[in-house]
Amino acid sequence: MGKHKVAMLILEGWFEDTKVEEEVFKEEKVDADIVLVSGADEDVIMRHVADADAILTCDVEITRRILEAAKKCKIVAFISVGYNN
Repeated sequence: MGKHKVAMLILEGWFEDTKVEEEVFKEEKVDADIVLVSGADEDVIMRHVADADAILTCDVEITRRILEAAKKCKIVAFISVGYNN
């Protein structure tokens, strides 16, 4: 079976860039496209979500519309620390 290219969508949060994620994928020899989407505008997210295998979010609500458009998505993860999440 051939290697799958991973498409990861990171929404808002505290991310300034995707350097750490790119480095981890490179070390693990994973071919990945990482898209960082600023802002919580659903229409902006919708332009990127169709090809995403994974969606990571800190503060952005994942609506039904977003989930229904994310046909290839395998995981939606909420990135946080603490006890009140």
